[in-house]
Amino acid sequence: CYGLPAVIIDRLILGGATAVVMSSGTALLALFYHGQARLSMIARQGMAIEFGGVIFLFISGLLAVQNWRWPFFLYLLSWIMLAMVRSLIPVTVEVASSELTGKSAPGSATPSLCGVLFAALMSMICFFTAVIVIPKQFYQAGIGSSDTGYFLSMVSLVAVAAAAMMPAVVKKISEPATLW
Repeated sequence: CYGLPAVIIDRLILGGATAVVMSSGTALLALFYHGQARLSMIARQGMAIEFGGVIFLFISGLLAVQNWRWPFFLYLLSWIMLAMVRSLIPVTVEVASSELTGKSAPGSATPSLCGVLFAALMSMICFFTAVIVIPKQFYQAGIGSSDTGYFLSMVSLVAVAAAAMMPAVVKKISEPATLW
């Protein structure tokens, strides 16, 4: 199967798989860590994700110079990652039932996260729209594939720095203020 429909289907499957992996990783961090340790690990997760983007975008830019199909071979690395997950993450975790159900203990209030979720959704739409549109715009401007990859990897590098600063920002202005 070749052409635009195959690429679109591939992107939809990849996007769905990415959503599952990202939310599962965050859920595991929430189960394994608590309090300040959780915040620190989530910041490290953000740094690892974005730094992975720096490396993968850089390499995919180099591969795209050779042939537009070559960057797709990077997805084969997911099998190595799956093996690492299967061998390194414990199968059972002892967790309080309230954490598993998402329900708070009696008497404790949970703030509404609708605004936060909406802001996160909008920021992801903006980010991924830019990642999709920028290569086309760069191509029309005569900027090559490798330079596009370098540019996108630098955007991810900025996100690594932002994730690294997040625990300090939270300490300074509080968790709720950081969300808004």
